[in-house]
Amino acid sequence: MDGADPDDMGSHRFGHVVAFVSFGVRRMKTARRLLTVSASLMMMMFATALHMGCDEGLNATSTGSLEDPGVFSFPKVAPGASAEARVTLVNSGAGPVLLKDFAFAANTDVRDFQLSWFYGDSPDTPAQAGIINGMPSPEFQGILQVDAGDALTFVLTYTRMNTEIPSGALVMTSNDVNRGRIQIPIRGQAASAELVVVPDYVDFGRIAVGEQAALDIQISNVGVEAATIGALQVLGSASFSLSLNGGDPIQDPGLLQDPDGDGQPGLAPSGTFVLTVNFIAQFERSDRGELSIQSDAVNPDVRIDLVANGSSPCMDIVPRELEFGAGLIGRPNEGVVTIESCGAEPLRLDSIQITAGGDSFSIQDGALPDLPGLLAAADLAQDPPVKPSLNVPVIFFPELEQPYTGTLTVSGNDPQQPTVDVPLRGRGANNDCPVAEVIEDDVVVRPLDIVTLDGSASTDIDGPDGRPVAYEWVVVERPDGSTSVPVERLTNPARPAEGGPADQTSTPGAVFFVDLAGTYVIELRVTDSGGVTAPSSTCPQGEARMTIVANPDEDIHLQLVWDTPGDADQTDLDGSDVDLHFLHPRGADWFRDGGSFDCYFGNPTPDWGQIGRPEDNPSLDIDDTNGAGPENINLDSPENTQTLGGPYRVAVHYYRASVGPFGGADNWGASDATLRIYLGGVLTREFTRRLNDTNEFWEVAGIIWANGDRRVVEIDQVSERLP
Repeated sequence: MDGADPDDMGSHRFGHVVAFVSFGVRRMKTARRLLTVSASLMMMMFATALHMGCDEGLNATSTGSLEDPGVFSFPKVAPGASAEARVTLVNSGAGPVLLKDFAFAANTDVRDFQLSWFYGDSPDTPAQAGIINGMPSPEFQGILQVDAGDALTFVLTYTRMNTEIPSGALVMTSNDVNRGRIQIPIRGQAASAELVVVPDYVDFGRIAVGEQAALDIQISNVGVEAATIGALQVLGSASFSLSLNGGDPIQDPGLLQDPDGDGQPGLAPSGTFVLTVNFIAQFERSDRGELSIQSDAVNPDVRIDLVANGSSPCMDIVPRELEFGAGLIGRPNEGVVTIESCGAEPLRLDSIQITAGGDSFSIQDGALPDLPGLLAAADLAQDPPVKPSLNVPVIFFPELEQPYTGTLTVSGNDPQQPTVDVPLRGRGANNDCPVAEVIEDDVVVRPLDIVTLDGSASTDIDGPDGRPVAYEWVVVERPDGSTSVPVERLTNPARPAEGGPADQTSTPGAVFFVDLAGTYVIELRVTDSGGVTAPSSTCPQGEARMTIVANPDEDIHLQLVWDTPGDADQTDLDGSDVDLHFLHPRGADWFRDGGSFDCYFGNPTPDWGQIGRPEDNPSLDIDDTNGAGPENINLDSPENTQTLGGPYRVAVHYYRASVGPFGGADNWGASDATLRIYLGGVLTREFTRRLNDTNEFWEVAGIIWANGDRRVVEIDQVSERLP
């Protein structure tokens, strides 16, 4: 970078060295900014730091220990708009942790970010400016100290000035006892490669012994970056092999370097190549394998089932060995063995019995159907295949403190394995059952509230300090479309929909974000040091449950959820994006009118009604960007629509059906959107419609709000382009 124009410093992109150095040792409660600089400027800053002080305090390892801080995760941001992400560093160690040498690298202009910070994790604590327009504030001294039991919260604000999606990391060094270098990732909606394989299930049908067959599969990259195919493997059977461009890609991985033949490394975006799967029938029975396609795409290991002669019956046992661990002496300890029908013909079960260890192991009375009996054939065309199954409850009843073994034997008409033996193992243990108990069992809240779950009243009389060693909170009932789960704490209490670190089973408490109106039931299950869980069949007790009833108290409450069958995991960071819109009666067009009359992600809190009076303004409280929702809009004190000359209007926009941030291959496919409208806290209407592609716009309904006339009027109009 020698000779670089200083005026161009802010335009350097991710991949260049970016650094700040320590500016002293005095502890200051302020954050710091990290800016891309040239090599000469970095040397000047380093020399300045040497004159301002030194930081020998970081040379010694501290007894402090920082918990995993998580990620700066930004939602979708409209051009010119800003979003805020928070990350909290918690020192759970015994001593202080010092932080210095902060650095920041990003793929977008560093001046798009503002960094500030405060001590603690309360959302009401004002943050102090640290980095503004690419320069550190005058108060910043270069070193921060996080005392034992204390927390430091970084607040990163991103203003979108271009089409790039922010990504990178905030990095720093510390004297943490477990790590010296700390990285806090920054995530937007990153570009990536993604593989699609057609067909995703290869069935050769019936092949006579000694004969061979070949079928082609097409592998395409529907992402926006090139995909490097690292390896191909065939698992489970030597009867299947592969061919690519006249060679064997397993024996010659060089064939994968440019599989689509475009002269560039990897599989290009929109690129395709054909792989041939070969099969030689070596015996007269069903044969199964699995093709593994390993790459650096967003789906790094794509698995394709390979089947030949699959019309014969097939029996699979899960698990192949049943391990009970420590079983309570004098009590029934239950385990389950599942028998699956995995072939295209029905599986006949002739016998299921304990053939060894019958004094200590048994099958639960009344659990088995009359035998012989049939399990229906598997539906191998589904993804994943649908396999009918039978659960076999096995009871372990030890009488002494010693190891026990036994065998469960299953017989059927699978020609490949007509009989399967399942080893059973356990050991007797003297132990008292733990007892699960919740502090509060019934609460009534509003949607978007945060509920504290407290299991500290649980006991275990022979456990450490008389308490269980593990606490698990399980959502056993929820409204349709709810995706919230208990977490240890919220990453950003001001934006609870982003969740937080997974609930730590070692602590009795958790927090739960009530994302939708309706009823939730959350159950507490506790485990003692011997691995015994309550409530369970071994330790029966009354259910330890908390019932949460969420009733909206706003005059108008809009709730949007969606289901995208093409997205295998609708709770991860990638997925379809569907947006909720709410238009004022005076609004002429969606998205337009300066944004003042359309409440949506680009204008989440417009000023309606009396100007400057927040009570009569709508608010978009959740904007979900990666699948399933929910999104909520609330309005108190609606205006009289009879006076305004028309109803409020509600619409749904399929913002993105693909993995790319601004369109691209439609790899998520159609999405089923459900809109619920509550008036005065009562669910008045519910609408569901399938949206097929990016930019489909569904104007769902109008809302009339007048004296003595408050109702929902169906519109149900869909256009393939934005209005």
